[in-house]
Amino acid sequence: IRALSFALVETNLYLDSYPECPDALAYFRRVRDELREKTAAYEKQYGPLTVMGAEAKGRWEWVNTPWPWESED
Repeated sequence: IRALSFALVETNLYLDSYPECPDALAYFRRVRDELREKTAAYEKQYGPLTVMGAEAKGRWEWVNTPWPWESED
């Protein structure tokens, strides 16, 4: 997930300079989609990876979920 996040940011920076590069745009979309997929799989198994994944419906649950190393898996 960290490697994909890094690749996404770097591609974003490249696209700032070359916004119409078709290869970079295709790479950005591929990495973005893979990052979404990997993040969703992680969060399904372990809970929110970042605060952006926190539900915050009835009450603030972010601090009440177990950390990955506390998981029984």
